[in-house]
Amino acid sequence: MTRVATVLLVLTAAAGAWTAWRIAPIDRSIAAMDNVSGAITNSAPKADTASIDSLSDLIVGRNLFRPSRSPASVGWLERDEAPALPPRSPRPILRLTGLIKGSPPAAVIDGVPGVPAGAVMVPGDTVQGLLLEAIVGDTARVIGADTTWILILRQASQ
Repeated sequence: MTRVATVLLVLTAAAGAWTAWRIAPIDRSIAAMDNVSGAITNSAPKADTASIDSLSDLIVGRNLFRPSRSPASVGWLERDEAPALPPRSPRPILRLTGLIKGSPPAAVIDGVPGVPAGAVMVPGDTVQGLLLEAIVGDTARVIGADTTWILILRQASQ
């Protein structure tokens, strides 16, 4: 047996002995309580079964939670009957229509909600919840609430 295994064995035995020493007074107090409660239950009078039967008949015969015995005024909603979530707003159709070289570079983006013409944005700008994260070459990365767009500048057709 290695030294590490021996040390672990000794520590486990010590922990077990310590736990038993700490729990022993609790076990004795529980046993004492059992003796006391046994004495109390032995001296208790016997219940009348006829009165218990009549009480149980009374409880079963009456609705204790709704004395008027009428249906609830508010109905339950089943999972299938739950109101539908509102429709998600449609994702905008974005298009990169121009790039402005410089320091910092800028992008002209069409399709931004609430902006009638192209929105001119530099990296880090946020317009209507859309963040222009980066411009690399002829590509712009735009991040929305749940979508990331990679927009590529298209050359004008002749």
